[in-house]
Amino acid sequence: MNMKTKRAIPQDGTSPIARLGLSVVDITRFRQESLALDTSIPHRLPFHVICHLTGGHHTYKLDFTAHTALPGTIIQVQPQQVLRFPAHDDWDGLLLRFAPEFLPPIQRDRSEGALLTAFRTLPTQWQPEPSFGASIHAQLQQMQDTLALEMPAATQRSLLRFQLYSLLTLLTVSTPAPHASTSRHPQAQRFRRFEALLEQDFPAQHQLGHYAALLHCTERSLTRACLEMSGHSAKTLIRSRLLLEARRLLAYTDLSIQEVASRLGFHEPTHFVRFFRTQTGLTPATYRENGWQHTA
Repeated sequence: MNMKTKRAIPQDGTSPIARLGLSVVDITRFRQESLALDTSIPHRLPFHVICHLTGGHHTYKLDFTAHTALPGTIIQVQPQQVLRFPAHDDWDGLLLRFAPEFLPPIQRDRSEGALLTAFRTLPTQWQPEPSFGASIHAQLQQMQDTLALEMPAATQRSLLRFQLYSLLTLLTVSTPAPHASTSRHPQAQRFRRFEALLEQDFPAQHQLGHYAALLHCTERSLTRACLEMSGHSAKTLIRSRLLLEARRLLAYTDLSIQEVASRLGFHEPTHFVRFFRTQTGLTPATYRENGWQHTA
């Protein structure tokens, strides 16, 4: 049966996430707020989520993949990913939510642009070294303290943005292995930049040439970077991102096949049906009816 996604937390105009575009809450409070909703159903979140677990364990499903997180784990969810988490899990820690508008667009210069690109391509979860974990938790607590201060909203937002950049820096250097986007290797930088651009443009831009032009390189150079860094060609990554979004929309919304096709930049529904069947072996209608529940 097709399901509609829900928001994970009700928002009112006085909450920090609504007023400032950012909030930090204890996970215990987050769970209490969520009791009014069925947290076992999917939630397509409109904001970034960073969670640092300090106790218990947590099982959750992000898009179509199940994960288990233990104390010390960092979980990061990108806007528009589909999250499903059971309310009965015994877990604790701090949870940061912030609107995409809190970060500038990816077309930025030098170190700031590299940091944002690195953040947007971090893994779903990882276990940092204890010293990094302690620093990340302290930074989240500092942001929580800043939210409790009484000051003009513009000043508070500026201070929080500064603290957020510090947190993002800690996150990008705390992965167990050096993150590819922090490398000075041109192929790594090009690949991570492509990943970020793809996330931004994929609904309207399916052609490799679009991304090569934005990256000021040839299609062959971009393909070489993608193959070297991911083992997949750039065209394959574009198709994979389109397919993921198609699966989300078919499994978790009531949009018609024609509406899904339109959202993904297919001018003719028949073109979308052909694309989806080529990639999955199923028609969109068959996938929606029962196929999605059996895919990983």
